[in-house]
Amino acid sequence: MQSKAKKAFDLNINKEFKHAKVVPMFHGTRKSVIDDIFSANLANLASINGGLLGKGVYHTSSAQYAQIYAEKTGEGALLMNWICFSSVYPVIHHPTVEDDVRDQKDSRWFDLSDEKKKKHWVYLTGSPAVITPNYNAHYALVSRTVHNKAEDFYPFVYGTEHHYDELVTFDASQVLPRYLVRLASRKIHKPLRSYTPHDFQEAVRQVSDLPKLIEILSHKAFQAALTREDLVELGHIRCLTEIKNLKVRQESVLLLEKKRAVGVIQRQHSHYRSTISVNELFMPCTSIQSANVGEDPFNHIRFYIRDEKYAAAIESLSFLFRTNADVTLCYFYLFELFLHIQTLDIIAPNLPYLIGRSPNKPEDHRELATKLAKWFTDRTCYSEAIGCYAKALCIRESLDVHNESSKLFINIARPILEAKVKPKNKIEWTSYLDFLESLDRFFLEGVDRGILYQSAEREIYNFIPLKGEGSDYNALWQRIATPPLFIPPTKSTTQRYWEAYKTFTAHFTNEIKDAGVKNVRALQQKAITSFTDFFKILVTDAFDLFGYPTSYDIRMEGSMGLGEIFPYANLECVILMSEQDQNLIDSLQEILKVQFLTVDKKATFRQVIATEIADYSVLKSTSLGSSSPNFFLSYQNECWKQPFTLPKFDNDAFQKEWKEKEVSLSYIKEHYKTPLVQFLNDLILYHKIENKNLLDGIDDLKVAFTENSLSLLKESVGFLYHLFLSYNETTLVSSLQENEIIALQKCHWLVLSPLSSTLYTGQGQINLDTLAQTKGFYLLYEEAQFRK
Repeated sequence: MQSKAKKAFDLNINKEFKHAKVVPMFHGTRKSVIDDIFSANLANLASINGGLLGKGVYHTSSAQYAQIYAEKTGEGALLMNWICFSSVYPVIHHPTVEDDVRDQKDSRWFDLSDEKKKKHWVYLTGSPAVITPNYNAHYALVSRTVHNKAEDFYPFVYGTEHHYDELVTFDASQVLPRYLVRLASRKIHKPLRSYTPHDFQEAVRQVSDLPKLIEILSHKAFQAALTREDLVELGHIRCLTEIKNLKVRQESVLLLEKKRAVGVIQRQHSHYRSTISVNELFMPCTSIQSANVGEDPFNHIRFYIRDEKYAAAIESLSFLFRTNADVTLCYFYLFELFLHIQTLDIIAPNLPYLIGRSPNKPEDHRELATKLAKWFTDRTCYSEAIGCYAKALCIRESLDVHNESSKLFINIARPILEAKVKPKNKIEWTSYLDFLESLDRFFLEGVDRGILYQSAEREIYNFIPLKGEGSDYNALWQRIATPPLFIPPTKSTTQRYWEAYKTFTAHFTNEIKDAGVKNVRALQQKAITSFTDFFKILVTDAFDLFGYPTSYDIRMEGSMGLGEIFPYANLECVILMSEQDQNLIDSLQEILKVQFLTVDKKATFRQVIATEIADYSVLKSTSLGSSSPNFFLSYQNECWKQPFTLPKFDNDAFQKEWKEKEVSLSYIKEHYKTPLVQFLNDLILYHKIENKNLLDGIDDLKVAFTENSLSLLKESVGFLYHLFLSYNETTLVSSLQENEIIALQKCHWLVLSPLSSTLYTGQGQINLDTLAQTKGFYLLYEEAQFRK
């Protein structure tokens, strides 16, 4: 082999390749995809689900480590490939960053400067290419954490021991599959799964059988660190095993039942769920060049189907999604095999490529969404099913899809509703039956409502004999036995939500056609009113289902909390609440998440106890609904008694060099809009100005800026909002109108550059004009206009 290689490739002749390195490395995979790999190259199997060191192909010098990635049944396979690279980027765990920061969603990650982020391996997670063009591979030494599993290896921390290594390549031409190494048929020993905190939800089901529960807990060990919530639940379970006081025991039973009901929403049959979210499944991906797989790559799939080897057929078909295989046939066989899909992890990484290759097939996308919804429904993963139905409704609305989605919505709410069937006296029973009769708008069929009446019948049957007052409950018994005639609602739940949501989004379509930058404030105020009306419909339904908290204020955070409402934005909320409402708020926020999911939107919530004055960011929010305006005002007044630190402009985020070519609006958002808005917000908070529309807040910053500076700030903020309202974030700056580019340059040189060059001391006013003149920014602005 070496002699042949020398004839075909001579380093003395090919001087340009003298720095290239060709090394043998291992890759663990499944035998069922081997044929596809050797026909179209392994490089096309690059991961989409957020690879730790980038979305590339992973290799290792250790066959033992690669084997961990092979199939668990012992029938996996190893490939030994030739890997070619010239310059490799060394991946490290930056020593100044906490060891357990391993996720870009970690709040501590957001606190790091861009410079520090780029020096830490988390920065590479999910990246589609090498960190810079100077390199063509990533290399890391990795350490084992708790378990000997692939997902438990991370880039090692300096001063600790490393166990294996990983090399990631991103170009198909860098990988040449060379040898197939078959694993021994003897199954790899894997320890039995141990008991973890997430098993609490199932354990609680056995509260009625305490000896069995104690036996389970005593024979299994915890593997993960317990959260505060886990410890609370463990305490209540222990209470049931040791405390004899019936009143105390009943409190534990009620809490655990409520937790279990909420858990139905949060963790329904998680083992069926893919590591990729529903949104990621339907996010078109075209970043990897399609491989050529010949004239009829479906031939072996037909053979697999004929021989009823459906798992092999599904794996082979999934591989074809990111090749040049015929898109129509890909969908045809996908729909034919759908009933045989046992887990989505086989097809999930490649589905976005199939969707990306078929932009002109919306009906196929819709059918895929409805089939996925039914697949999730069969496995009682109702939230995911609703998300898929929402994708279908985005393409084309239909009554049948609305009805299916609405049925799932009440299925999610039902466990919590059933947990409420605990009336203690005649008055409470009367109130509960009035509540049941008010829920007709959520049901499409009488049988769905009947399930709750059956629960009430069982409960009152057990309740009356204990009280010895059976005759006093005859009227209540009669109400349960003969409920009012069920009249189906004229519109299903999701129909009502979609109508309200379309009214909100229509505001943008109708209002921005002829609106300019000067109209931004009016646009934002109308948008907030329109969104609040939409939210009111959702939260009213949630309150009617679960009840009203004693004291609350549900508030928008982020850009929406500052009045920057966009039709495509997801909702970030903070709920200011009383501690006594904790369980009710838990239920409310989970059902609100599902409600937003029905219209294909994501909502995130965090809770702040009103008596714990520690979170000043609540002051940068806008109320969507509250029990009383004074509830938030009291919290705000307590916050304002505390000292505030001087705000600083984020110089690390702002890019001081003006760039125009091939720069997208997402770049402008990250490096221009975000640091500007954040600094102004911090200034408004520092000067204890009540939160309001950002433009109104700027008007009140006369203590911090000169009059002309305030005009420049309002002009920039208004322009940036209007820019992002008019264009998609992928739009390149070079594609903007000439007047828009001039306005963006003005924002860069006359607002952001002066702000980045000064330090706010809290004393005196900032004069942007003077700073721009004295530091040369005005000349750079004029030069940019001259070049145009």
